[in-house]
Amino acid sequence: MKFMLMLTILTCLTFACMATATEQMDDWNGDATPLSGSMFPYPANYAVQYIPAMDYNLERVEFFAGASTFMDDDQYTVQIMGDFDGQPDGVPIASAVHPMLDSDPAMFQGTDFDEPVYMIADQVYWVIYFAMPWSPFSAAIEGDLYTTMSSGDQIHWDPSNDQTWMALFWGEPTGVAVEAVSFSEVKNLFQ
Repeated sequence: MKFMLMLTILTCLTFACMATATEQMDDWNGDATPLSGSMFPYPANYAVQYIPAMDYNLERVEFFAGASTFMDDDQYTVQIMGDFDGQPDGVPIASAVHPMLDSDPAMFQGTDFDEPVYMIADQVYWVIYFAMPWSPFSAAIEGDLYTTMSSGDQIHWDPSNDQTWMALFWGEPTGVAVEAVSFSEVKNLFQ
């Protein structure tokens, strides 16, 4: 009986020691110099192709963003969609609405998804970004270009010029390492 109790405690300790910290999983021009003086037009609906380099649980996407100088109660929406024939498939896998901080200059801002999204390495996804019209454009002066589409109605997508988007992806790697706990350490708890 004592052995079963110790085995149960060992199992619980093992799961309790798992690393669950959110970390930066991807970076789109995060250290680049932001584009200044350029604003999103109306409507400001964009889809950006995303191909993760590794499997991970995506928890949050932050865009380099600032509030609109012409609108009140600024917010932006980020959605994750799959790919169908080279464009967003129209079915949100996840969605988050971020009430934008009125910051000058702009900064990275974002809100966690309600549930993490399991991202599969080398699979094509689309990050849908509904920005506030007349807010600072979320791009760098120069850097990596990302395949971009735009939309007037958030449904039909048209190819657009590739952009130097500035975004950060936060999440948790799959295959999380477990901290080793020896049987003797658990046994010592009962002595």
